Amino acid sequence: MELDYTPTKQDVIHFNWCVKNSIRVYPKPVERGFKNKLYYICIEVNKNEHCDDKVYDPMEITSVAYKYYKYYYDKYNKQV
Repeated sequence: MELDYTPTKQDVIHFNWCVKNSIRVYPKPVERGFKNKLYYICIEVNKNEHCDDKVYDPMEITSVAYKYYKYYYDKYNKQV
């Protein structure tokens, strides 16, 4: 399976900033087991987890995760 998205340099900046500031974005399987094909995107900010209600397939998870990283970077970067 190929990734659907290759991160840009700016994406890497957003990602690194979020990791340094305790913001994590990760996939969570909808069902248990090896045959699972759908995922939620979960966001953890200072150990508080929230999962998106929308379900994603593996091909779109990466691009959605980087959109969330950008969102949190833009929202909190000036406040830290």
